[in-house]
This record gives sequence, C-alpha cells and structure tokens, in this order.
Amino acid sequence: MRAVEEDTPQDVRHIAVRLLGSWKCGQRATEEMTLVVSELLTNVLRYAPGRCSVRFDFTGGVLRVAVADSSPVLPEIPREPPDFGASRGRGLWIVSSVCESFRYEALGGAWWGKRAVAGMKVGRAY
Repeated sequence: MRAVEEDTPQDVRHIAVRLLGSWKCGQRATEEMTLVVSELLTNVLRYAPGRCSVRFDFTGGVLRVAVADSSPVLPEIPREPPDFGASRGRGLWIVSSVCESFRYEALGGAWWGKRAVAGMKVGRAY
C-alpha cells in the first residue's frame, strides 16, 4: 500500500515487467498487462487520490491484476469504443478490450472503496 503519486503508474509498470518476466508470461502478455495496470493506476491517480494497492496473481494459466483504491464509486465499464476525438474515456475500454475478464468490486471498508480486477489467459513462454 502506498500513496498514489504522479510516478506511481511508471513505478508499477517497471515492477510488473520484472515480475511477469520472472513468471515467464511472455512478451505480449507482459506488454498487455503492463498497459492494463497503467490505465487502472492512471484512473486511481485522476479520480481516487490517496492510497492504492496493486496485486498480481498468476494461477492456472490466468494472469490477474487487482487494484484497490479509496473511492466507493464503481465506474461504468464501456462496452463500445469511445468517440475518436474524446479526450477521456479510453482507459477502461482498453482494459476491457485487452482482458478476458474485467470487473469492479465494492469493498465498503474504511480504507478501501473498490477494487478493479482484470484477468487474461496466458501461455507460458519458455
């Protein structure tokens, strides 16, 4: 758990690359999951400043990231791509397009308001 700052998405991207590399997830999965966590953390930075938690899991061929933040607001996950000229609204659509599963869960606690959970199937690269 740490306070969300401007450099948080970049810091976590670097951690993700090293971690997913150690799990031998492959270049494509690493790039896609790095994009996913970057988009989710950028939203935390923009809409839920304060503390956040990021957890990665790789079990049964499914790579997951869970990002918890302090806001209780559950964003709507877009089903259609945003307008080409839109200045916002692309991040969650990108996440939902890249991942096989993506949802928000209400946490209702004193510290945590919600958690985004995104997952993708991955074949190990040897």
